[in-house]
Amino acid sequence: PAVYLKLARSAAAAGEKHAMRLLGQAYRHGQGLEADRAVSLDWYRKGAAAGDSFCMMWLSQTLLQGKDVPADLPNGLRWLERSAEVGNYWALLDLAHLFDEGWYGLPRDPRRALELKRRLAELGDTEAIGWLRFHSPEDAP
Repeated sequence: PAVYLKLARSAAAAGEKHAMRLLGQAYRHGQGLEADRAVSLDWYRKGAAAGDSFCMMWLSQTLLQGKDVPADLPNGLRWLERSAEVGNYWALLDLAHLFDEGWYGLPRDPRRALELKRRLAELGDTEAIGWLRFHSPEDAP
């Protein structure tokens, strides 16, 4: 693990976004080094800015939930949407649930939920297909 982390630090310092993700996770979970959520969040911010969709998603969840930082719903939502836009399936799934159920105190948005569930169904998500069959049969595959 020490060699692995050294390589990750070197790659992250050179701007490699996947290495930033790995360091964020390592610091968050104490994998091979002492857990440090503040340092983890810094790596997620750097990775998100560099375009890593998982860093975007994990940063958004931290901001939306207000864990380790004050809650910041507009920025959290913006990062989650960016992650989904670049193709992160898990971010797309979170967004669909967020708008369907009104997570984090945000208002429900049935139109956005329907749009996102359609996209998930196109990807073969069986939960989204079932949701569409129940809520919008004309849109179900």
